[in-house]
Amino acid sequence: MTATATLPIRITYEDFQTFPDDGRRYELIDGEVFVFASPTLLHQMLLLELATLFRNAVTLKNLGLVMVAPFEVKFLGENAVQPDIVVVLRDRAGVLTQSGVRGTPSVLLEILSPSTRTYDLTTKARLYAEQSVPEYWIVDALAETITVHELRDGRYVALANDDGMVRSLVIPDLVVDVRALFAAARTSL
Repeated sequence: MTATATLPIRITYEDFQTFPDDGRRYELIDGEVFVFASPTLLHQMLLLELATLFRNAVTLKNLGLVMVAPFEVKFLGENAVQPDIVVVLRDRAGVLTQSGVRGTPSVLLEILSPSTRTYDLTTKARLYAEQSVPEYWIVDALAETITVHELRDGRYVALANDDGMVRSLVIPDLVVDVRALFAAARTSL
């Protein structure tokens, strides 16, 4: 995917809502518009595997809902993004609407691509921390790693991952075997 600032001026969320439904993914951060091309096949295979794991840990246990992109998360201010996976646990169910999330979800996950790496690791991480998202997952398709970040004192801190398994502190019993996840995604290719 390619992330590019598309407009040199700041716009409002109301203006942003008038953008065309043209198959591209648009995001608005602090009034600046970013546009993304379609994801790669590996990205989609990883998304499918992860969405299944999250669904099993959240939706099937009646803890909340799991949504996949494109699904808008509208934060305060001129901010609207479409993370790869959005988790809203029952204690935050009030942020769910038919058109997306309006407020702060429980967990957000992004799958990095070479062109979105800096955007996801800096711009989006800053926004998510400012909006108090408790947990932010970063999946690096090239390095075949997953890093789970916990929000502490307004900043994300990476959780330890010494045994090849990543665990959520927000979603009970969600454990992902990183090597098995990437093997399953690559088998589908």
